[in-house]
Amino acid sequence: MYGLQGKRSTWYTGNAIAIDFTSQLWKMNDETLDRGITSVLCLLNHLEEWMKITYQ
Repeated sequence: MYGLQGKRSTWYTGNAIAIDFTSQLWKMNDETLDRGITSVLCLLNHLEEWMKITYQ
């Protein structure tokens, strides 16, 4: 699986063999994406503030 990470912009976060686990997998994916997007937005905000201070 690790060799497939990122190919064709596809990222694997888990594997569900039984149908019972799919809802848990989607929940984990949603939480992971939310944390990642929040982190990137926070980083961009800090970068924007740094650039304002540096290049005034």
